[in-house]
Amino acid sequence: MRDVLKTRGQLKGELDRLRKRISELEASETAHKELEEALRAAVKRAEDERTRTEAIIKYIGEGISVQDVDFRILYQNQTQRSFSGDHAGEFCYKAYAKKDSVCEDCPVAMCYQDGKIHKVEKSALVGKKLQHVEISASPLRDINGEITGGIEIVRDITERKRAEADLKLFKNLINQSNDAIFVIDPETSRFLDVNVKACGSLGYNHEELIKMGATDIEVILPNDFSWKEHVNKVREKGYMVFEGRHRRKDGKVFPVEVNVRHITHGEKDYMLAVVRDITERKKMEEEFKKLATVDPLTKAYNRTKFDEIIIMEMERAKRFLHLLSFIMFDLDHFKQINDTYGHIVGDYVLKTTVSLIRKHIRKTDYLIRWGGEEFMIISPETGIENAKLISERIRETMEHHCFNKVGKVTGSFGITEFRKGDDVDDIIKRVDDALYKAKARGRNRVETSA
Repeated sequence: MRDVLKTRGQLKGELDRLRKRISELEASETAHKELEEALRAAVKRAEDERTRTEAIIKYIGEGISVQDVDFRILYQNQTQRSFSGDHAGEFCYKAYAKKDSVCEDCPVAMCYQDGKIHKVEKSALVGKKLQHVEISASPLRDINGEITGGIEIVRDITERKRAEADLKLFKNLINQSNDAIFVIDPETSRFLDVNVKACGSLGYNHEELIKMGATDIEVILPNDFSWKEHVNKVREKGYMVFEGRHRRKDGKVFPVEVNVRHITHGEKDYMLAVVRDITERKKMEEEFKKLATVDPLTKAYNRTKFDEIIIMEMERAKRFLHLLSFIMFDLDHFKQINDTYGHIVGDYVLKTTVSLIRKHIRKTDYLIRWGGEEFMIISPETGIENAKLISERIRETMEHHCFNKVGKVTGSFGITEFRKGDDVDDIIKRVDDALYKAKARGRNRVETSA
């Protein structure tokens, strides 16, 4: 009986172990299946990635080839084959350069030597067109870091080279300009680029100038000036032309005419300023202004300037209740001087007379050549008595001066002062009457209006 019970216990234990083993096998089989499924999924992902990568490499816009350490071509993508033809299995130097050995400037050879990436540019005639390419090469290594080959990427840079050539031509043309040209950032007013003339006119080199901005060189800027508002005005109008004054590096200031335009290139805004030095033009304008208002012989003001001065001074006298006097005089017997000694001597007498007069009038007084040998002095803030004193000093100076060849020359003077209600004609009539009176009473004298 005991033996039977023992046998049953043993059988039960064996059965339990068997059941446990079966469970373990079932679990292992499940895990194995899961592992197989995961592995298949990973393989599929790898194959998909490889397919995508090969497709990208195949149709990428750059030529790609792989070479072994003997420079044998192992792989070419579609773009590379279109560049140079299908040369898989051939040596690159024979296939591409028709040579029997590696090219001296071969980037693949250089990357094999130092393990670094190398780039070169090459040009060749393809049909009748010049084609430019950039070739970059980098080494391929095994898991131990040993170089086993190289990958070569060929990029067509023909358009870039053409654009660079166009840009170089444009820069050369810009630098030949007699005007200073500035490319300006509308947001900051900083110079993005300048031409040679801009550097020369301001006295800075290129590196110094592009660290500056438009507001750094402009002298005439009002206190309420806003760069943003200025840019908005240019943007609204498209362009603006104005005059300003620029300061050189040495501190000198010169007048300029600025023609500025707003330009959009791509998504970026720019301002292009063409600046012309107008120093000579301003000098000419001043000369023309003088010619228009100054008598060329004596350098006294002319009748045109008189019209401007008398209106201005009459208005001031009315507004501020100031005194204002007028002196008209001419040279006695001047026609005889011209007839006897000629016009050259006559001109000398006129110029000398003006020089003598200037010694006795103030900077605030105006000397005008009225016509021929007649002159007018407008003396602001001067009453008729002081005007008489001025006239007498001038008369005496002329009387005692010895003119070359001519000797003694005298002058007759008429004086009047501004009166309430006067217009220009009233003043001219009275001062002319006073001069006529001085002549009628024997010349070389001073008379006042009644």
